[in-house]
Amino acid sequence: MQMPPGVEPNTVVIAIAIVLAAAVVKGTTGFGFALVSTPLLLLFWEPKVLVPIFLPLSIIADVLIVAQTWRRVEWMKVLPLITAGIAGVPVGVYLLTTVPTDLLKLMVSGIAMSMAILMLMGITIAISREKLASVITGFVSGVLSTSTTMSGPPVALLMINQRWEKETFRACLAMFFLVIQITGILYLTILGNITPSTLTVSIALWPSVIVGNLIAIKILSRLPQSTFIRIATVLVMVTATVVIVETALNFNI
Repeated sequence: MQMPPGVEPNTVVIAIAIVLAAAVVKGTTGFGFALVSTPLLLLFWEPKVLVPIFLPLSIIADVLIVAQTWRRVEWMKVLPLITAGIAGVPVGVYLLTTVPTDLLKLMVSGIAMSMAILMLMGITIAISREKLASVITGFVSGVLSTSTTMSGPPVALLMINQRWEKETFRACLAMFFLVIQITGILYLTILGNITPSTLTVSIALWPSVIVGNLIAIKILSRLPQSTFIRIATVLVMVTATVVIVETALNFNI
């Protein structure tokens, strides 16, 4: 098969294992796919090659979750997130060209880590106007999706704070990500980043996403709500920590 520049067949074999592990995490909690896979895949592929390969994979992961849980999507809750998220996507594109990405990553990661630590301590924020909070959170996540690729923590933190039931959490999060990612793919396609060769590699990795999702289903059925919330919160902390460390080591203003 035709490979994108800088992608060797042996690295695709390694990516199969990495994506499998990431898909298990994603299928269990509804997010964390990029957290597990991106740092490892960047050891082999340049970001400009990884992003157009990764995005279709992430969409497949979310399609699988939505297919399983679409009956649990609470549209009155998720629509404000989606609408605001779509509005935030082009703003993120603008910020990407005007504001230092490293600075954005550090700010958002610091806030996300602080919130996650408070939640692990049992301290939550009383939000009475959840719809307004969803609009703000969705917009921020949409902006981050195209400016830093770190769209998950704000939405996940809102759902954790509001104690959304785990199936509703996964279903709504996957639906939100799916729409935002489709919007992102449209931008990448227009800009010429997604090509037949990048899609070929994505398709080669699809089986790993599917198998990882099946494993996650088995895990999720044995996962109590309290444990699910704790795992999701810790994932936000790990995400923030990884981004802070990686960004600090390569900080540019």
